[in-house]
Amino acid sequence: MKTLIRGATLIYAGGPKVEDVLIHSGKIQEIRSGIRPMGGERQIDGSSQYVLPGFISEEGTLAQGVTTKIKKIHWSETADLGDWNQNQGEECTDYVFRVSLASLTKELLERLDQNRVKVLRVEQKLDWRIWEERIQRAGIVLELEADEYRSLAGLSIPFIVPYGRIKKVGRSRTIIKVTDEGRLAWAKQMKKLDPLDMRSYWLEEQETILPKLVKEEEIVRYLSILAHIRSRVPAKVFGVFPMKGSLHVGADADLVLLERSQLVDQAGAALVPRVMRKGEWIESGERAGKSQFLSANRTYAYGF
Repeated sequence: MKTLIRGATLIYAGGPKVEDVLIHSGKIQEIRSGIRPMGGERQIDGSSQYVLPGFISEEGTLAQGVTTKIKKIHWSETADLGDWNQNQGEECTDYVFRVSLASLTKELLERLDQNRVKVLRVEQKLDWRIWEERIQRAGIVLELEADEYRSLAGLSIPFIVPYGRIKKVGRSRTIIKVTDEGRLAWAKQMKKLDPLDMRSYWLEEQETILPKLVKEEEIVRYLSILAHIRSRVPAKVFGVFPMKGSLHVGADADLVLLERSQLVDQAGAALVPRVMRKGEWIESGERAGKSQFLSANRTYAYGF
């Protein structure tokens, strides 16, 4: 069945645009103004709706807009990632792997590359200069503790570090991960920045609390930041952009729809979106279809 969302405000990286969205077989088939119904489509009035790509997170549920889950797994040298995949298909969110290893070997790195796993945590301290070329070739992004990032400061390997004592990182290939513990300090700092300066930040929150929004430009600014840090950045880091985390023809129709009346003057309230996963409405607590492991695309390894 086809679905046509008419006259919605789509939140793109370059700004908002009022357009129609035609969805077919779980994919975005067409985006433009004035799509003419052909008959038989399910039509949705989007005139009061904002549309964002579905969120990607370790935490949260479909009711909070999360359509792709980040699953942490510890992988041993004798394990097979295929075994992990067989046990992951029960939820209705798709998923990507963030793998941790006790130590790193050439063979393990090759197996990660074969399985297109992007994000890696290594528990043993290593001389990353020796691994730099191989890590780059595989398109791996390292996840580090706060006290470890200095060892990579002079290298071109991209990495994720938690927000805390680190206020500035003078390299572009850095994602600062914000969790509940550091959210207040992070939010205060981010208020001073323009949304275009948010490119190195990735917010990881179980639920999103609304700030005070009154004017249209305030709503659009907030939603632009939200789409960037909850959709585009993690999709690129995990190598699944533009299939996920984007509003493009051919992308999965994982959409977050927000009613304007639910955003205005609701400071302190939780974000309550309506969610589409692959073109189908997902209501709170509902399960629709099986999840699948998303094979990473090498092209977007460094495109944060």
